[in-house]
Amino acid sequence: MVLRPQRLLPLAAALCAAGSVHAQSTPYYIGVSQTFTHESNVYRSRDNKVSDTISSTALFGGVDQMIGRQRVYGNATVSANRFADTSSLNNTGYGLRAGVDWATIERISGNVELNGNQSLARYDNGVSSEKNTLRDWKFSSAVRVGVVTRLTAEAIYTHRTVDYSLAAYEGRNFSQNAVSLGGRYRFSGALSAGVAARFTKGSYEDRATPDDYDRRDIDFTATWTPSGASQVKGRISLSDTSHSAVSTADFSGVTGQIDWDWRPTGKLRFVSSIARDTGEEISLVTSVADQQLVNSRISTSASIKAFYEVSSKVTADAGVRFVRRNLDRRAAENSPLVVDDGRDRTTFVSAGLKWMPTRSVTLGCDLGRESRSASGGGTFSYDSNSFGCFGQFALQL
Repeated sequence: MVLRPQRLLPLAAALCAAGSVHAQSTPYYIGVSQTFTHESNVYRSRDNKVSDTISSTALFGGVDQMIGRQRVYGNATVSANRFADTSSLNNTGYGLRAGVDWATIERISGNVELNGNQSLARYDNGVSSEKNTLRDWKFSSAVRVGVVTRLTAEAIYTHRTVDYSLAAYEGRNFSQNAVSLGGRYRFSGALSAGVAARFTKGSYEDRATPDDYDRRDIDFTATWTPSGASQVKGRISLSDTSHSAVSTADFSGVTGQIDWDWRPTGKLRFVSSIARDTGEEISLVTSVADQQLVNSRISTSASIKAFYEVSSKVTADAGVRFVRRNLDRRAAENSPLVVDDGRDRTTFVSAGLKWMPTRSVTLGCDLGRESRSASGGGTFSYDSNSFGCFGQFALQL
């Protein structure tokens, strides 16, 4: 699959962190990577599959610096993606993350963060085979009062915009603002829980008939750490969403997410997640097929990924994810989805191997498969296989 620039950022940061074990740590790093990927079904088409090999060359860098009580961090990457045969899809991608964690002498703290990404959008439903670029920007800010006490009050503001370059996908462009007010209580070192009221206003402004939506949530959250090897985080929300133009997209019910991070041994780790939410929200927490999820009335995602340290320099991983969508009916003339109770289930399977011969060099290969079974309008079945290898050099300055 085409390289997503943001995937390099945590890998590079982890690489530099590992390198600092034997060397004095510095707050800066830079690097370069090269990836070759073969995709068996570039357009995710049911018939007339087009395969291609993609070359992705990326430059990246970052900083993570403490200044008194404050922490300043940021990382960025830019990639040139070139297709061997379908050169019309050649594109430049980027990923950006920058933020500040701040605290006062008293019991007030917070953070401000900006995230931006540009990449080739995933093709689905045979809408178009033209080049389609996705830009996704998110800004968030939080203020907390308490922090070291058992009771903490919290206010969070989030703004997000999603924009497609291709006219056929304009119906998916949206922007939204959300405010959350609440608090949490720490019962013990192992358990904390909270409740918050969340209000969201969003808009699909580029449709022939613009569609505004309002969402109201009561969020119940909890974090449980039964041992040093396991942590569970969860959210259950009472949600209600209403749309101004597309009433069939209205939703009222229970949404939420549960994440479990478990390390049964020093070499083995499992990361699993279950999420159920409307398309706009679940795309924020789902790293696979996120652009497809935006168009769903309600989606359910379940995944598990395993990581195993074969040796001090070799790590293997394998994972599976299931995504089930219930598509909403869309009547907008410029929307790519005009559906009638469509439903589908997509399965993603992946496996990879990474080798770190030195503190600065990482080599690896990944194998993946996607398959979808579908019924109703606006969606259809497909399958696609991918295989890729990469090399990365990162230097801590």
